[in-house]
Amino acid sequence: MRKSVKSAVLSAALLAGTAMVALPAAAETLKVGVREYTGGKGNPFSGAVGTPGIFTWSAVYEQLTQNAPQGKLNPLLGTSWKNVDPTTWEFKIVQTKFANGEALNGAAVKASYDWLLKTDAGKATSTGKNIVPFIADIIVVDDATIHVKTTRPNPVLPKTVQQVTIVPPKLWADVGVEGFTLKMVGSGPFTAEFQKETVIGTPNPNWRSTRGNIDRIEWYELSEGAARAQALLSGQIDIDVLLSRDALPQVQAAGLKTLAKRSTRTLGLSFITMRKAGPDKPSEPVKGPLADVRVRQALNYAVNKQAIVDGIFSGNGAPASQSASSVINGFDPNIKPYEYNPTKAKQLLTEAGYPNGFALEFHAIMTDTAFSQVYQSAVQDLNRIGVRTNLISQTFPEWIKYYLNGEWPYDGFGFGHDLTQTSDTSQAFMTLTSCYKNPPYYCNEDEMKIVKQAEVEFDEAKRIALMQQWQKMQHDNAPIIYLVEFDELMGYSPKVQNFDYVSLWIPYDKLNKTR
Repeated sequence: MRKSVKSAVLSAALLAGTAMVALPAAAETLKVGVREYTGGKGNPFSGAVGTPGIFTWSAVYEQLTQNAPQGKLNPLLGTSWKNVDPTTWEFKIVQTKFANGEALNGAAVKASYDWLLKTDAGKATSTGKNIVPFIADIIVVDDATIHVKTTRPNPVLPKTVQQVTIVPPKLWADVGVEGFTLKMVGSGPFTAEFQKETVIGTPNPNWRSTRGNIDRIEWYELSEGAARAQALLSGQIDIDVLLSRDALPQVQAAGLKTLAKRSTRTLGLSFITMRKAGPDKPSEPVKGPLADVRVRQALNYAVNKQAIVDGIFSGNGAPASQSASSVINGFDPNIKPYEYNPTKAKQLLTEAGYPNGFALEFHAIMTDTAFSQVYQSAVQDLNRIGVRTNLISQTFPEWIKYYLNGEWPYDGFGFGHDLTQTSDTSQAFMTLTSCYKNPPYYCNEDEMKIVKQAEVEFDEAKRIALMQQWQKMQHDNAPIIYLVEFDELMGYSPKVQNFDYVSLWIPYDKLNKTR
């Protein structure tokens, strides 16, 4: 019996010189290697419009707006938008059809939002939790026009709506979350179906625009970077969405192409300073070392971030100084990273009453080689100052479960900040590190005074200044060990033409593949 693609690729990564199992050749089939699928697979509300779901979802699903470079916005299903009054945004909606033939209009947009805003199941999703504090209702004016009512004045609402996928309302009502988990139907250029070991994408017959010559996409879940690189080198996949740095010389020597862009993500170790004691209980501040800002600052001083950039990313990055990377709208270049100063770290620990250190447990997604090395390097530095740190591997579904319910069984997690959804620092305090996250894992009321000013400020320059003030406050409060900015690195076959990505969003409809 022929080995599965996944088994063959993994075997090749482990056994040098072993012949790869060939896949059926098809000039118009695009094969994509991903690290993992999101826990909800095809359910577009099971995670952020970011990693890991984005690599499949971007072929199928669409939102009202879409990221453009430098924190700008492109129209998507919303063709234009304007602020009507302090709590109302008007969007014009493209007139088209979903892949199953249902009409995509104002009523369809409202149906997706209503499920998230007004049903218990929708409110419990990560997307629902992200928008409920900010969006009050959707009013359908006509087929081509909706009004988005906000809970308070919201100058970044057009960026916030990038989180909400619009799904065909009748099909969603008929099959629900379970149906979309395995079979994705949207308004994008493809539909896709989860099968035993792969995801298969086929053209959307109602796609409203042109498409390249790709008539089939196959996504393969290959968790190990070495496996994906070997698959790319052998021609078993055409795109590796997270190319291992270790494989870069070999990939380039083989004549394959690479594309690197500064990430909209920063890597860090985020502390749990708020947690729930159990179901239906509010989050409360933790007790112990992490409750003391001096301890959190000490752990930042303890890590040699420049060594991580140089040794793991070959200098293609920078020590992180704040929640946002340097390509994010609102980044403050005047905030400097914590210097590497283990002596100062030990001094702060002593002042806080922990001269002999203490024990910590972090969990992190370790399947990417570079990310794993980053976290391990940071942990080694923490151990050197007497903070006995245990690092445990976890999966994305495990992390999202704790993120959603707030009952964290450990002290912190590998994350930092992922601002892929909006490319704007406002997301950091709207949905991640703030009292607004429901339930929060970090909440500082002094910071929230600035947040509340920024979130209603429609003057962009003033809003940016407030966000930068907030970033400086959070840098000093150190709810995260700010580790590194880095370059996202993808590898692809020279047979793939027009390859690009913006905030990890690959425009599959623009791609062509030569023989």
